[in-house]
Amino acid sequence: MGSSESKSKEESDEGRVLDPFLIQWDANGHLRYGEAHKVDPGRQLVEIMELDYVDDVDGKKWYLIETAWLTAWLAYVHHDKDVAPAPGPCRNDRLIQWDILQNKYVGRPGLIMSSKNCAGDFRRISRETWQKFKEFYPESGPSITLEFYATMISAEETNIGQHFEVLDPPPAPVVTVSKTLKKKALKAAKAEEADRAAAEAAAKIKAELAKTPPAHVYLQDDEHESKASQSDASERDRNFSMNSSFSTVSGVGGVRNEPKVVSNLPNQPRNPMAEQFALRAVEAAQGDAYRASERASFAAENQTARHNQSFSGVQGLPPQMQPPRTASMSAMGSDKSFASATAPVGKTAQGSSVQEMYYAKD
Repeated sequence: MGSSESKSKEESDEGRVLDPFLIQWDANGHLRYGEAHKVDPGRQLVEIMELDYVDDVDGKKWYLIETAWLTAWLAYVHHDKDVAPAPGPCRNDRLIQWDILQNKYVGRPGLIMSSKNCAGDFRRISRETWQKFKEFYPESGPSITLEFYATMISAEETNIGQHFEVLDPPPAPVVTVSKTLKKKALKAAKAEEADRAAAEAAAKIKAELAKTPPAHVYLQDDEHESKASQSDASERDRNFSMNSSFSTVSGVGGVRNEPKVVSNLPNQPRNPMAEQFALRAVEAAQGDAYRASERASFAAENQTARHNQSFSGVQGLPPQMQPPRTASMSAMGSDKSFASATAPVGKTAQGSSVQEMYYAKD
């Protein structure tokens, strides 16, 4: 009787050990024996394959799942049912790390997505597939999303993900930062702030240069018109000098021959450097015109003064000792007409007081 009891016990123990569907991994990574899941492994595979559809659209958010866990799950539901235990909850903690400066979880550097020819760190699945996995394995997480854009460089090239985001991150770790690490972090933060300020200053300068120039300044962007010949430039300068001198001496306003700068052509990019050069050219031309006008006026006044002085007599002698008037002087007419003729342009006869005083006494 005793032998029959021990034999039945061995059979029962042997039956428990050989049943692969009652062995599973728990959340802590330990093997446990019991009912693994309420849903049969084959049924899990069917439901997951029905939800894991491929809808590869640029900018779509995909959920990430660790490659090692997914391989273990596939072995459990499909490949080697007699030796592969059921996996525990899917933990994606290996894909993230805590960033002290950003004060949040970010993707671990160097992560690679698995493909047909590359055994990477994670695979991407649809949102519905991830929710079904969490239904089968309730303690799975955290949920991680990533946007993908097809590179289409080659047929075997994988997509590149952007905007790594942890939806339900675990609690922040308790981190004790040393003084040295804190100094390094503050130094890096200051350097980043300086780079940001420099970029903003450069953008501000660029915006100032891109502003609309004054109304009297136009750009010459046409390649053919910008290459004016040297002879045309000399002709413009010569005309400008003659007009300035004539307007000053004769009192008649001439047309100013300012440097001509052709306006922008349609759909042409702006040239801030050309605008600054045009402004300086116009200012220099205006300054040269003003100085030329002053010199011409001064020369005209000196010439008139010398002409008047030649008919005013000898200074310091009484009238009876002055030299007699010549015939050319008498031919000029009366004293009043002579004084008016020798007066500078724009002045009355009273301005020639020297001639009037001499001939009145005579």
